[in-house]
Amino acid sequence: MKRSPKYFPQHQSPVSWQRIGAGIYVNDLQDWTNVAMNEQFSVDTLGIQHQHQYAAMIRAIDVAGNISDSVSTDIIRRINSAPIVTAITEIIQAYEDVSFTQTIQFTDVDNATVLSDLFTYKLLTTHQYGHVPAD
Repeated sequence: MKRSPKYFPQHQSPVSWQRIGAGIYVNDLQDWTNVAMNEQFSVDTLGIQHQHQYAAMIRAIDVAGNISDSVSTDIIRRINSAPIVTAITEIIQAYEDVSFTQTIQFTDVDNATVLSDLFTYKLLTTHQYGHVPAD
């Protein structure tokens, strides 16, 4: 946020500090954060959730304590993406009592979010000769 010298000359700025807030719903706002003039501000600690809507709100307070109306960004909806698992295309001949390994790769663009992610997996065996598979 920068003030424009055209409207607020350096020596006559009516705004002493600003606050920024963001929330999921009108009654679920984050606390306002004070931001000094000519400073940039970002928030990287919000755990935004899948299929929730968010907007940032900004207001100004002058030295007399007068509070401006709040202005808001457009509402955005957070949509989480599914992880991508690399397909296993090769068939491995595994012999009894001989260990083998199979590498499975997955990527998830949402893994670096504040809420993180959790990956679970299950291995199933299949047999060609009518044997009962073991989990």
